[in-house]
Amino acid sequence: LFRSCVGCVWLLCVDAESIFNVLDDVITCQFVLDWKNVIAVCFDGAATVACNINGVQAKCKNKNKNILHVPCYAHCLNLTLMNAVCANAKYSEVNKCVFDFLGTVQFIYSFIEESLIRHAVFEKFAKLEGAKVQT
Repeated sequence: LFRSCVGCVWLLCVDAESIFNVLDDVITCQFVLDWKNVIAVCFDGAATVACNINGVQAKCKNKNKNILHVPCYAHCLNLTLMNAVCANAKYSEVNKCVFDFLGTVQFIYSFIEESLIRHAVFEKFAKLEGAKVQT
């Protein structure tokens, strides 16, 4: 039996121990799963979660040594693009234009996705235009 579980939890503290404790509670109590049945976890690249020594990833591996850590590739791509644009010490006008463009795209995405109502309106207008929305 394969099941995919997704949840959102408001965190009051974002150190590795606190994040893992909430994750452990969600997996074992809310989803009623045994850690040995968890195949993978997906995190952004922040050291608090991705660190394989004492981050959330390491704590997950303590529960199940076979668990896979899958990096969030959208986050990795965003960081790569921003670093590529900002790494140039001369910060040319082209770099500034690309940086501003990517920042605007990120702002629009965040604005739409922060609200279920805005997302629903976005989907409605996309459907009217014949576009397919993928998230």
